[in-house]
Amino acid sequence: ATRETRCRYGELPEVQGMFGKATVLMSHCWGGTFGDLVGAACHGARMDRIVWIDIFAVRQWPGNLCDLNFRGVIERSEAMVVSTSPVVGLSEKFLGNEKNWNAFLTSKQGEAAKMTMPFCRLWCVVEVAAGVARNNSIVVKCGRVIRREDGTLEYVTEGGFYTMQNLSYMIDVVSSECAVQADYDREM
Repeated sequence: ATRETRCRYGELPEVQGMFGKATVLMSHCWGGTFGDLVGAACHGARMDRIVWIDIFAVRQWPGNLCDLNFRGVIERSEAMVVSTSPVVGLSEKFLGNEKNWNAFLTSKQGEAAKMTMPFCRLWCVVEVAAGVARNNSIVVKCGRVIRREDGTLEYVTEGGFYTMQNLSYMIDVVSSECAVQADYDREM
């Protein structure tokens, strides 16, 4: 939709009037499920709240260095919601010790999961650190969207408890993943 103009999605003429001044930054991993991010943004939210989601607010084309200054967005936000989905292999039970967590992270299942967990991605960890430095309210939501039998969608947190319990012991900023080495070097 933005190929011709190379603008931000929120600047397209056909979506004018659908965006406003955001008060909550939605932090998420690009490898995560987009519907789960939307579910986290809506779950328990006031109907008048406007959230900042990067895919709509950032130019997704080369030459967007100004758009990488997310700290300015965090400074203007009242709060941040970090969205993550329950992770298969972490959501069923507490793994209990470092040996088990390391075994999971180095397994094929763990390698795939690291692409979807914000606490294993450098940009997400840096966003949270910036929110903490600004004393912003930070809410972590772990859930997924399901389709009910009647066709409606519902955000459920089943599996979130153990996922979060396990992840709380597994965060390692130094080994967090980053797609661009220059970004890693700058942020570290």
